[in-house]
Amino acid sequence: MQIDGVPNWKLVRRFRHWKTCLLPPKSLRWKVFKKVAEIVLPSRRLSDGGERVTPECPNDCYVAHLSIYDWATQFTCNKKVLDAGCGAGYGSNHLLVKGRAQQVEGVDISCKAIRYCQHRFRNSRLHFRVGDILDPQSGSTKPDFVFASNVLEHVPHIEEVLHSLALRLEATGTFAHRRAARSYQRAVVG
Repeated sequence: MQIDGVPNWKLVRRFRHWKTCLLPPKSLRWKVFKKVAEIVLPSRRLSDGGERVTPECPNDCYVAHLSIYDWATQFTCNKKVLDAGCGAGYGSNHLLVKGRAQQVEGVDISCKAIRYCQHRFRNSRLHFRVGDILDPQSGSTKPDFVFASNVLEHVPHIEEVLHSLALRLEATGTFAHRRAARSYQRAVVG
């Protein structure tokens, strides 16, 4: 879609420098910039000093993260899924929609990220909550599939996290994780 001959992605890019844009308040481009502000600015405040990728600015990092979730969809059909360290929630939504999961629960330690998820992704089978992945009691149900994408490199004691996630999992369940790209490792299922 274009507005006044300008593609949407350019409007988003130009919005980042909105202070230099002099647009009349009643113009169509001003209204578009205002809409972009409602989406982009809240998502840019998600970081908490860490890494947050959002669907509002689908850059290479977003596409790479989504491809990891796309890989995980092979394990989620008709399963209860826990997305440990769900971040901005687009991966949890992807597991529900494309992976046809029965139910997905996204857990993240960041209150800001969970508020964003709850506002952005609304579905009766998709739930987000603030929680620590080290707390085995924090889940509402025992999932059939636990997925942790780009989370383990942010925790000091990986063994404790793996043990905690194993306690949450159904006896016949599956755990999968993906480490950061800098480790050059493929996804591991165990």
